[in-house]
Amino acid sequence: MAAGIAQADVGLEFEKKVVPVYPAEMRKATITGSVKVGFRVMADGTVTDVKVIRSSEPAFANAALEAVRQWRFKPWTVSKENPAFLDVRNDLHFRLNDKKEWWDIYERAGLVLKTCKQFNEEVALYRKDDPTRSLDDMETTLVSVRMMSSFNVDGVTSYKESRATAESFQKALPGIMKKCETYPGVDLVDVWPAALRERLIQRL
Repeated sequence: MAAGIAQADVGLEFEKKVVPVYPAEMRKATITGSVKVGFRVMADGTVTDVKVIRSSEPAFANAALEAVRQWRFKPWTVSKENPAFLDVRNDLHFRLNDKKEWWDIYERAGLVLKTCKQFNEEVALYRKDDPTRSLDDMETTLVSVRMMSSFNVDGVTSYKESRATAESFQKALPGIMKKCETYPGVDLVDVWPAALRERLIQRL
């Protein structure tokens, strides 16, 4: 953190630091990002005037604001050297567990090696109680979308790109299912539309 007043001798110390909650939709889509916040710390340790200066995604901005508004710092005595408040800027980073990189490797391998027969069996099990159940949250759908949209833009993953990929894959699902029912012995990715196959290859 950097004090907005160069002459201040106050060393800011946390008394209460609330960690931002990782937005569920961002975690599900494995989206990472960062937020730069600005705020004012008063001499009594309270935080006011919290604002977002820059954010990679709106959901991260909201999570950051909610957390920073709860921060409290060790109070100080106002004097000639110590001002009544400090203006501060701070970066908050939203990162997934470092183990994600290894998990992605296993998921990619499983997706590339999955056959249509295995996919058909997964669909049958997933729809066992409801034949019309949407496949949006089925494991293969989630992994496929994640693998095709797992890339960085300025150091963070793009939620907009992830959603566009999800919509493309979901639109192609009926055709993929029909081909897999006809050709259960082929690899699942081989019955994907060419554009989706190319997208996956670029991420491998």
